[in-house]
Amino acid sequence: VRMHWTQDEVVEFLRRKADELDENDAFDGLFVAISSHGIEGKVCTSDYGLISKVAVHRIFSTNYARSREIPRIFMFDSCEGDSRRSRMFKKPEQGKAVDGIDEDEKAQDLRPELAELMSEESAKQCFVHTDIVRQQTAVWGHNTHSVDYRLVHINGANPGFQATLHVEQGSYLLHGFMQQMLLDLQKTQDRENTAYLGDMVDSIQRELEQRGKQHIVATYNDGTRGIRFRQKKAVRSTETV
Repeated sequence: VRMHWTQDEVVEFLRRKADELDENDAFDGLFVAISSHGIEGKVCTSDYGLISKVAVHRIFSTNYARSREIPRIFMFDSCEGDSRRSRMFKKPEQGKAVDGIDEDEKAQDLRPELAELMSEESAKQCFVHTDIVRQQTAVWGHNTHSVDYRLVHINGANPGFQATLHVEQGSYLLHGFMQQMLLDLQKTQDRENTAYLGDMVDSIQRELEQRGKQHIVATYNDGTRGIRFRQKKAVRSTETV
């Protein structure tokens, strides 16, 4: 798995995949997951560049009216700020609560505060949706769907807060989603009905909120909450990087 991505490399990769999606009629959906540092609606690349999350999903739709016909799911496993729930436990010798890490779980936030790594002066120019997509056609042309038609946008954290991870399992969001997908795969093999996407995300959210880890924020446009995943007999093209 590749771990180091510069701003230019991420943008070029996404543009290439947007072209491939538009040129291939075999795809019935798109799933993009990005795990990175992040601040205020943006993901941070390895060279401290910033890319707005809107820019990421608009790359696949602004110049590609046909790609808007299929559901496009974007999952951002990144922080939206540096706040997190205060963890309280009692020190037996003093009998009072203090702020600390849960000792009964091998869990901690391994992402250092982005503010300490990157100042406004050192950050590279932020790519937003108006300068990243190289607009070639009308944003919303006649007889076409909106650029956000059938879009699913899943944020790993609510505004101002962190998305956290486990030292052994990794991202709470991605680990929870993979567990849900494995359950769905077993249901498919057993010829049982699989879960709706919205219900899967709700289940992950309930668990993480109850455990005080993070609060997922998801939006589902045009009926996409009811998406179900099923295993194809033949996989034509997949790529994980």
